Amino acid sequence: MTRLTVGITTRNRVASLERCLRSLQALEALQPRVLVFDDGSDLPVTGAVAAALPAGMDGAVLPDGGGGYIVGRNRIMQAATTPYVLMLDDDTVVLTAASVRAAMTVMDGDATV
Repeated sequence: MTRLTVGITTRNRVASLERCLRSLQALEALQPRVLVFDDGSDLPVTGAVAAALPAGMDGAVLPDGGGGYIVGRNRIMQAATTPYVLMLDDDTVVLTAASVRAAMTVMDGDATV
């Protein structure tokens, strides 16, 4: 069962987005669902997402609605169906899953967090 959604907002930074997506390999054991919000890039990012998303990872590009990254984050939260959502910018590089696992463990153990 997928417990984690990774949300990424982007606009006209395909190389950064591809690097970010490739780095999600570090989260492979968590089996995240990846949602990318494209905030009106000049060229669609769907192909870049398909090419850079690690094999076997579920991902989707949310329809472009514009409105800025905050609107994008809200759209990601609305589309997420998992108990946990990790929001990233397109220039993020994930090095390890350790801190994400630790955060999920803390939240699993304390509903007030």
